[in-house]
Amino acid sequence: MSRNTTTHNYVTKRLPEALRIVQNGGYATAHPELTSAEKALVYHYTEDGYDALNAGLHGNPTAPLAAFGQGLAAVLSKLPPHVGRLLAE
Repeated sequence: MSRNTTTHNYVTKRLPEALRIVQNGGYATAHPELTSAEKALVYHYTEDGYDALNAGLHGNPTAPLAAFGQGLAAVLSKLPPHVGRLLAE
């Protein structure tokens, strides 16, 4: 099974709301190099998935959390490096 199929299956099962959100509006056209499922992983992480993932990195992550982290790392590796200033809120 390809990484894209695995990501798509994970997202449709565990993150259907994030997938719906990124298939609409500005998210749909942003980063055309990413699939909707890949965008949903990034969206979920930035909205509320970071707490569980970061905590799992300091302990024993569950299988779904490990799959989320591996998928997110694969997606982020597809994006170009950020150039410029970052602002944290």
